[in-house]
Amino acid sequence: EAGVPDFVLKRSKTGFGAPVRSVLREHGAAVWAGIRRGAIFDDVVDRGAVQELFEEHVQGRAEHGLRLFSLCSLAVWWESHVSGDGTVREFLSATDL
Repeated sequence: EAGVPDFVLKRSKTGFGAPVRSVLREHGAAVWAGIRRGAIFDDVVDRGAVQELFEEHVQGRAEHGLRLFSLCSLAVWWESHVSGDGTVREFLSATDL
């Protein structure tokens, strides 16, 4: 009888993953080029360290996809709630990734 296999019905709930790792591997260099001017990288986060994370991820030397997504989100939040300069948000809204 056709239907949902037992192993699917009996397994624990799984989340839906977004392709963050692969998108940032493919487009990470462009993303970093756009957000690197964000105020967060002047005020709080070491710009050179984040650049190294992007380079390692894009080149496939390390897996930093979720960490980089978090840093991108932090950069947008920082602009919205602290610096107000809009550099990162402007870039992201004008980008077709």
